[in-house]
Amino acid sequence: MAGRKPAKAENKLVIPARLDEATTLAIQNSAKQVYKALGCSGIARVDYLYNKQTKQFFANEVNPLPGTLYHHLWKASGLELDELLKELIKLAEEKFEQKQQINFTFESSVLTNLGKGKLGEIR
Repeated sequence: MAGRKPAKAENKLVIPARLDEATTLAIQNSAKQVYKALGCSGIARVDYLYNKQTKQFFANEVNPLPGTLYHHLWKASGLELDELLKELIKLAEEKFEQKQQINFTFESSVLTNLGKGKLGEIR
């Protein structure tokens, strides 16, 4: 095979995948469930394996913040990269604001009971 160049992966991508609408929706819903179950936030790509014979699909892996944001996939779904980035920034700002509203308190009687009982004997 000397002198022969390997085929580029993007030449083999089919967007959207050649699946019927019901299977596509089932995989999309499953991806949302996986995303939520793992506590993901921001952007992630859930990869699936699909068995053509049995028409079964299986979540394979979750890729948090894929390297190129797979902008070609977003574009195929109608969302340009600049719109995607604006939405991600907006979501991050909202999450930050939510975290700022959280107050943590801890109550303990350990110090108030220091002079009482067995702890009092330590003096």
